[in-house]
Amino acid sequence: MASPENTNNNILEEENEPQDVEMLCDSSSSSDTDYDGITDADVMLSDLEETENKDGTIKKPYEVLSQAEIHERQEVAIASICDILSIPRAEAAILLLYYSWNVGIIPDKWFSDGQKIRDKLGLIDVSFDGAGSSNTKDLTCGICLGKFPPELVAGPACGHLFCNTCWAGYFEKSLKDPAPPLLLRCPDTSCGAAVGQDMINMLASKDDKEKYAHAFMKSYIDYNLKANWCPRLGCKHALILLIGDNLPKVTCKCTHTFCWKCSKEAHQPIACSTYCNWTMECVVQSENFKSITNMNGCPSCWYSFEMSGSHKRMQCPSCEYHFCKLCRASWLGNGSWNGDEFKHTCSKGKEKVENDDREEKARIAQDSLKKYSNSYNHWMATEMHLEAARQELYKLKNGQLKAIAEKAGLTEAELSFYTDAWMQIADCKRVIKWTHVAEYYIPPFETNRRNLIQFIMRHAEFVVVQLYQVEAQLTTVLNMEKLPPQFSEFRDRLCLKTGVARNYFDNMVWIIENRIKDLKTLRDVMGIKSLEQGIITTTAASIEETPEQPVNKNCEHCQFPKNGPVGFLCDMCYH
Repeated sequence: MASPENTNNNILEEENEPQDVEMLCDSSSSSDTDYDGITDADVMLSDLEETENKDGTIKKPYEVLSQAEIHERQEVAIASICDILSIPRAEAAILLLYYSWNVGIIPDKWFSDGQKIRDKLGLIDVSFDGAGSSNTKDLTCGICLGKFPPELVAGPACGHLFCNTCWAGYFEKSLKDPAPPLLLRCPDTSCGAAVGQDMINMLASKDDKEKYAHAFMKSYIDYNLKANWCPRLGCKHALILLIGDNLPKVTCKCTHTFCWKCSKEAHQPIACSTYCNWTMECVVQSENFKSITNMNGCPSCWYSFEMSGSHKRMQCPSCEYHFCKLCRASWLGNGSWNGDEFKHTCSKGKEKVENDDREEKARIAQDSLKKYSNSYNHWMATEMHLEAARQELYKLKNGQLKAIAEKAGLTEAELSFYTDAWMQIADCKRVIKWTHVAEYYIPPFETNRRNLIQFIMRHAEFVVVQLYQVEAQLTTVLNMEKLPPQFSEFRDRLCLKTGVARNYFDNMVWIIENRIKDLKTLRDVMGIKSLEQGIITTTAASIEETPEQPVNKNCEHCQFPKNGPVGFLCDMCYH
């Protein structure tokens, strides 16, 4: 098998994509219009965060909820506990808070030892309402000791009475923290009776009621180990896992994609620890750059210039600062006058040692910075492309898709594939971005692995370029006054290229995460992986392998070298 270096020489050939509007509408100019002919043969590999139902719809192992949907689920859970246990709503809410909204375990716990749970949570069986008492005399508040008419005092089931003003102050003090306690108790220090949300809604101020209601709503997510809030600033959606305990990539309705484990930007194919290391590396190398500049330039203004010659005294051409090039100290501020001559006090015994040590540190720092700068420049350039894709997604989500659909006479659902394509472009750019970091941390002795990643990355760029080109063609078609008859062909091409990109980058992530080291090993493991996923085609199975059989060297969709006769699936994109 050819080496990655030799195999890739003629791979990245540009497709002849039509650019003119007339050519766009000419179906004969497209080489990828056989979309309908290959869908039956191709079985797409499930994404790490998605599975495909039998009806073709995508089922994700998590769900995204708005705050209104969370509130609705809370009400359903409370109503369910009220019906099962025949208890008031306030007590059902306290039970759900205590058991972290796990509805399934509450009935068993309650029926096995209900009295113990009541004692522990302060749920008293006998209710008491001081305000509804037949006593018409003034009642004494247990906090301020003032006398109040019955309608201005209230108490929990324990019977301790407090005036409405003291209740409001108690709630204000209890709820002043950013994360207020939700299981409140009677203000009497000798009592542990529970104070339910009904009393808070009746006696607390408007701000305190809203604060408690917000904390109550958040508890549905905060108390759940399989739930997370979207970390994007300003987003109020939450995500709940349906399968498993962790996912490397989840996407919120706001289009923000993040890692479930660390809540940072999704960073496949690197681990969370590598993400943290890269963040620290950026800080260290920034200080390293300052240090190198300080060693090779002016210590006053950091202007870098060549310090040649045998003289120790240097003058900065920018700020005219005088300093010693060996000890970096101010020449005029670190010396003494001997007659008419100024003598610098730099120790001659330490000159050579300090100079050699400084030069060695500068050399090591420069080598490290050179390696880092190369990876950082690629990383930052891809980040700019990713941000551009994010901006396009944001505009589509905030009215642009609706405007395009109205102009084309379509519904937003019929153009969902257009949004999916931009989401896939953003996902591809994100993977490429963090692959540069993965390459940065490959040890120097793993040359084959580095070559393989670079080899795969070149084809990955080709896949993204193709997706960009088809998306641009469809955008031109959608901006026409009237949709051409060939619109469905452009739509199918975009769906095809989106699927190619999804499969290729899923496999690319898998290869890097499993530390595949060379192309031969890649062929072997990808073949096994394809069989395990059930990725086969009747076309490939029916081909007779003969010496005369022509070999298709490159996949027409992703340009990755094929490993078999014409008709066999591509190892990377499964087309």
